[in-house]
Amino acid sequence: MSTKLPFLPGYNVDLTQKTNFAKSHLFDVKNGIPITDMKRQARLPRTDDHKIIAQTAPFVDPRPKPYGNVVTGIDAPLSILPDWVKFDRKVLRYYAHFKEPVYDSPVEKLRIRQCRIYFYLDNKSIHIEEFKIPNSGIPQGKFLERARIPKSLNQYVNATDLIVGSDINIFSRKFHITDADEFTRKFVKEEYGIDLPPKEEVPIDDWNGRELAKENAEKQESDIRTFVEASLGKPMKWHLEAVKKFLANDRKVLKFWCVWDDPTLYGEKRKYILHYFLADDTIEVSEIHTPNSGRDHFPQLLSRCRLPKVPPPTGAARIGTDHSDKIEYYTHADLRVGCYLTVYARHFLIFKADDFTQKFYIDVHGLTAEDFVPIEQKEEVYVPPQRTPPPHNGYGEEEDSLGSFYSLIPKPPRRNYAKLLKYDKTALRYLCKLVSENPEDQDRRFIIEFFLSDDTIRVYEQSMRNSGFVAGKFLDRRRCKNVETGEWFKPEEFFMGGRLIINGFVFDLLEADEATLNIMEKDAKNFDKSNIELILRTLAEQLWQKETETAEVYSKIKEKFGELVGVELFAELCDQLNWKLDEHQKLTIFRKFDKDHTGRLTFTEFCNALEKYSPAGAEVVPAKAPTVKAPQE
Repeated sequence: MSTKLPFLPGYNVDLTQKTNFAKSHLFDVKNGIPITDMKRQARLPRTDDHKIIAQTAPFVDPRPKPYGNVVTGIDAPLSILPDWVKFDRKVLRYYAHFKEPVYDSPVEKLRIRQCRIYFYLDNKSIHIEEFKIPNSGIPQGKFLERARIPKSLNQYVNATDLIVGSDINIFSRKFHITDADEFTRKFVKEEYGIDLPPKEEVPIDDWNGRELAKENAEKQESDIRTFVEASLGKPMKWHLEAVKKFLANDRKVLKFWCVWDDPTLYGEKRKYILHYFLADDTIEVSEIHTPNSGRDHFPQLLSRCRLPKVPPPTGAARIGTDHSDKIEYYTHADLRVGCYLTVYARHFLIFKADDFTQKFYIDVHGLTAEDFVPIEQKEEVYVPPQRTPPPHNGYGEEEDSLGSFYSLIPKPPRRNYAKLLKYDKTALRYLCKLVSENPEDQDRRFIIEFFLSDDTIRVYEQSMRNSGFVAGKFLDRRRCKNVETGEWFKPEEFFMGGRLIINGFVFDLLEADEATLNIMEKDAKNFDKSNIELILRTLAEQLWQKETETAEVYSKIKEKFGELVGVELFAELCDQLNWKLDEHQKLTIFRKFDKDHTGRLTFTEFCNALEKYSPAGAEVVPAKAPTVKAPQE
């Protein structure tokens, strides 16, 4: 098959023999990631990279022989990756210097120039960079462009030629290698088995020695020069350091608790709080005031200042001294838990530190948590003697009499005006009888009124025919104390079935009016006897604590008592189930479940209410309608 291509080099192609027109390559890209196809054939890596000129061997073309007019590669497979793939972006770094003579200079004759040598492993090229030293007068930076450095006539410099402590000639300059980085040391040891020697110090030349001498001279400035420059407005080094320290440690304060044992006669231990300000190394000491100590409340024992370890002499005591102004002050390095601190002839023992102080010493001074165990201070706690007030003489109210006992100038007792406004003209009324051994007192009936506004009690006697007693006021309105508790009577102590002793008379509470029962039911939190939820929860807990099943209990109760339960049957039910309820609690239950006011409650409704307050995890069987008719009461 003939073609119409021009007869030029590269265009003479025999299309009958060529089947693969793809370019020969080694890498493929899949999903955006370059991968190596080891099955492909490629050229072998060069074996004469270290040679410059082949003197004896004849020239051999490294390219494979073409198949026809197309290069298809060699037959040998690629077993290892070439260096430019294996050592891609891997560079060895060495530190070196070389000596350079200096002419026509009165201050130096020889200068040492420090450099970094970079050895690129992919193609064994070298790049040298010089350290930049300010004000050296020498152009610095890139010293040698990246290139392969000839070692001899037919070899290049390799990684094995760069050894710490040895010299290497690079283009007529003698470099002395002093150090290498960690990656370089690890790579040379793993790849070539060479342990590089430790780092060597760089010698100091005349110019560097002169610069160091200048720095030392600046540190040793005279006091007169410093004073003159400061007076002219120049910011001094110590001033800049103080500002830097203030900005770094502002609002950072160390806190210690101290104790001072007064050695004088009748002295005692007094506790203080010590604050150390890190911003300017000042200390302040404040006393921990205790009530009724008999001392004036001074704000601080020591105002914020720098605390000297030894106070300097003042006045006539300075006669004969050297008048030196060098004073040693306390710093945070001198403060520890358990050490003593002298504050102008007072020796303070530090026995505790706060959390921030502990963290500061652990981070800065390397202490441990065991160094901050508080020191126990055993002290005798003074307990003032208890003085009981004298008994009330009966004149006026007891609070008025106690006013002269608690203070020299008696003050009227404070009244609860919020309670007065809330319960104004609100009273609990109960019908009661007098408990007495006299037969003539058996039929006497009384009405007790308890006023919620001021907890006062008033008692009236009812009129009884042919009793021989005059009806009317039995006890005027006043506050009375409960003999059993020793405190004033409280409203929750009045309930039906209760017994009270008022001024030596014993009363049994029989009934309460409708208004009293409504007040107690509305305020069920204070009156437990009228709290229907509390009563049902208590009964439910007692019922489910029994081992018998609730269904059997319900069926037995229904068979015996029926659907409607009266007062007498409910009392018998309580005795059977061991429910201990007083008269007021029973009345509360009947007021809740006796909807038609017939004196009988519905048993099914009562059982459903109990099931709502059953304990968690208890099996509850719904109560069903009874099969036996309720007996007549």
